[in-house]
Amino acid sequence: MDFITFWETEMQRQKELLKPGTYRQQVTMLNKLKAYRKTWYFYEITEDALQDLTGYFKNKLKNKEQKSQIKLIFICYETPLCFY
Repeated sequence: MDFITFWETEMQRQKELLKPGTYRQQVTMLNKLKAYRKTWYFYEITEDALQDLTGYFKNKLKNKEQKSQIKLIFICYETPLCFY
């Protein structure tokens, strides 16, 4: 399973648990990530890849840095528990 599929599955699982605004924010971030890469395997999530993602948000999408959401991805990169 890749990270995007993992996140989609988690969003469906947590839909009723999250506040509507939080859910919308997470879905928006997920859609931005899917526009960046259709598939992103956990082993591909590196510090360099996260820097590229930050550049994509800032330069291509003209967004302010999405630090909190990118931290979530980085936590999965650092934490083996996200692989399950």
